[in-house]
Amino acid sequence: MPCEIFQQGEYIGRYSGRLVAHEQDAASLSNSSDKLLTMLGVVVDGAQPLQSPAEQLADFGVVLLGPKDWPYPGMYHFVANDARNTPMKNNSLVDLEGFMVMTGHVKAVYNDEAPPYKNAESELFWSYGDAYWNVHA
Repeated sequence: MPCEIFQQGEYIGRYSGRLVAHEQDAASLSNSSDKLLTMLGVVVDGAQPLQSPAEQLADFGVVLLGPKDWPYPGMYHFVANDARNTPMKNNSLVDLEGFMVMTGHVKAVYNDEAPPYKNAESELFWSYGDAYWNVHA
């Protein structure tokens, strides 16, 4: 993880990936990706690269993620974990538009040679949500 200090309220990235379904059709997805996120009523698969604005418009009637949101993948989301069932607390959230915003402070103290518990205060945590844990528990 980069050595940056993130402050409460700071926006640090936006989720990105391929638009795969409208929210009401999400149950029909045969994809078992654990990188699905619903943004403004559209399911985005962060494990797949983003399609062009023209493809998004043709397939979903909306351009949810424009060129300014590139490059894929979507920033720090892929290194963030859920603090569920750990002594840590989630320190960020992802809003309805897929932006990750800090709800706490993250220290830039990560040490590759230290045991994991020593680096916990330098980790990004966000809730994966109950739907994720219902499948992956």
